[in-house]
Amino acid sequence: LQGKQNALAQIRRDPSFIVSEGGQQEMFRTEKIPVALTIMAGVVVSAALGAPILAAAMAKAMAAEDPANAAIYEKNLLAVSAALDQLHEQISRDLAPYRGASFYVFHPAFGYFAQAYHLRQEAIETGGKSPSPKQLAALIAQAQSSKARVIFVQPQFDPKSAQTVAQAIHGEVVPLDPLAEDVPLNLKIMADKIKAALQ
Repeated sequence: LQGKQNALAQIRRDPSFIVSEGGQQEMFRTEKIPVALTIMAGVVVSAALGAPILAAAMAKAMAAEDPANAAIYEKNLLAVSAALDQLHEQISRDLAPYRGASFYVFHPAFGYFAQAYHLRQEAIETGGKSPSPKQLAALIAQAQSSKARVIFVQPQFDPKSAQTVAQAIHGEVVPLDPLAEDVPLNLKIMADKIKAALQ
């Protein structure tokens, strides 16, 4: 209980939460707490799906622990939801021309993002294992046939297999981090990098 109270007190002390909008960082200020939510990026890689659900769950949990400030949590949730809706609309517009296209990643961490924006994620690693030589050869052939030029790699993983594929397709390895702390900004960065890879 003391840990929860300390966490809520820390949230109320920090008056800001940064979100991304059109490449600009905008500071949302509130009466007592940040506009919700350094959302757990390991769970959330889709503004359309995971982020609003997690934001709502967090706001509900905070209101339950701190009912005196429930109205503030609700107000902040509405602001976060509006910002995420706007971000989703922007990413949808940006990626609409590439509907059905494949992007290549080392670890399959972007499936929800791909689903939300009608893309296909092709992963080098599957089931937590590096590919066999046969699987790697098949993936290289597939990447060549789709004219892929970029293999995305999360900084948490060894890029060796990704570098092998990138060299074979005369492409490059590009970092893409689903665990970055600023989720809205990171979603925009992810969309921009994937769009650039598909152009």
